[in-house]
Amino acid sequence: MSLRKRNILGSTVPKELETERLYAALNAFAKCFEADLSAQQADKKLPTILMVSKFDRCLMDILYRVQAEALPLVLLPAIKDNKPQQEVKLDEIIETTGAELVVLARYMQVLSDEFSSRHLGKIINIPHSFLPAYLQRGHVL
Repeated sequence: MSLRKRNILGSTVPKELETERLYAALNAFAKCFEADLSAQQADKKLPTILMVSKFDRCLMDILYRVQAEALPLVLLPAIKDNKPQQEVKLDEIIETTGAELVVLARYMQVLSDEFSSRHLGKIINIPHSFLPAYLQRGHVL
């Protein structure tokens, strides 16, 4: 039998049925707006790549977490002359890790149209003012 979860009314609903209802509701909502929509369960870990440029607090925070939590770290310094080669290496990393999400956190480089097209729907950009290092410095959102 599947795991059961209590709903607000106190009765139990199989987790699969609850998930089916949620996806049905989300798909109906997306259809109204002719939108593509996807959702995943919160308890599923999403393989993610976090990219940052070599700038102060954001990079320092990531380096601290890499060391403290034993996370893998790959350095791919990108300059104008080697960007295409670095994007090929990044493609390989995305492929080998199975990354489903690429987060640009204070990433101060422009990704090529080709790279962006290959990974359409996987890349999100987080403006630096949303990052914790900037909130600690007193910046207001």
